[in-house]
Parts: sequence; C-alpha cells; structure tokens
Amino acid sequence: MLKFFKRSIWFAWIAGALLVSACANDENTEALSNAEEAANPTSQAASANKTFTGQAKEADHPTEATETLIDAATRTINDVTEADFEAGVLIDFDSFKKSFFNDDIITKLKSNLEAVVAQDQEKFAEHLHESYSRHSVFFDKQNVQYMFYDLDTIKKVTMDGRVQIQVGVRFALQDSEGNVENSGLTYFFVKNKEDQWKIVNID
Repeated sequence: MLKFFKRSIWFAWIAGALLVSACANDENTEALSNAEEAANPTSQAASANKTFTGQAKEADHPTEATETLIDAATRTINDVTEADFEAGVLIDFDSFKKSFFNDDIITKLKSNLEAVVAQDQEKFAEHLHESYSRHSVFFDKQNVQYMFYDLDTIKKVTMDGRVQIQVGVRFALQDSEGNVENSGLTYFFVKNKEDQWKIVNID
C-alpha cells in the first residue's frame, strides 16, 4: 500500500513537471513570435498595405468616358486681324448646338462672354460655381476690347460618375493702340448642389 502511494505521488510529480514545461514552451513561442514581428516592421507594413495597394491601383485607373462634339486638334480656325476686329460676341452658337451643348450651357456661356465684353464683373459672376475662386484675366487690362469669334472644343468628360463639360473659346483682344492678339480659353462646367450647371473654371 505504501509503495502504491509513493508511486502515485511520483507520477503526479512527473505530470505536473511536464505541464509546467509545456506552458513555458507556449509562452516562449508566443514571446518569440512577438519579438520577431517587432524586429521586422516591414512584414507588418506589407500586410497592412495589401488593401491599400488594391485601392491605389483602382484609383490609378479611374473610369472615364468622353463625348466630343468638336476637337481643337482637328479644327482649323483663322486668326482675327486688325482689319477683321469687331468687339462683341460673334459666335454662331446655334451651329454648335447638339446633345449636351444645349440652350442652358449656351445661355450661361454667352452671358459670361457678354459680361467680359462689357467689362461687367457683377454680370460675369452670375453663372460661376460657388467654388470658383480664381481671378479672371479678362479684367486685368485697361482700355482693351474683346471679340469672341469661335469655339474650338466642345466635350463632355465623365469620370467616376462626375460629369464635366468643356468648351474652348477663341477670342481676340485689341489694345488702345489697335494691336490685336488672338488667344483662347476653356470654360469648364459642372453641376452645383442644386443640380444646376455652373462655370467652375476658366483656363
């Protein structure tokens, strides 16, 4: 009986020792794993960046569609000379009216151009988008006259569901000495919060 009791104690002691050893090994393994991760931040960053990299790739390739009515690259426009110059908005908008280049866009564009000819900054601002913040070059020079005579670009660009209408305007500027300079700017239209087309940029 005594031998059996001693043998039971001996087995219990061995089992306890094995259990303590196993727990210690688990703790050491976990600690080692944590230490390895801390010593190798690159692996953590690579793991964290998997989702970000995928999002970046999608952002690098946005969905874009363009509808072009006229393109400056394929359109020939003659410059205005001193003999041809006539101040005002002389663009035949009806000849360009089609699809998205409708009465709404034409009315707002024409109104803005007429404001430039009249040098009326209040009227010029009527159809500007609320985010328009650039100073307009149309009001920089004194004693000049403007002649808006043609369009060289009309296109609609849709990118990730956002729509923008671009209209390239050709114009001539005549200074007080009668010198004429030909140039062009592009009007950019987007819709505001009230779903109205507004001029967001002129560049």
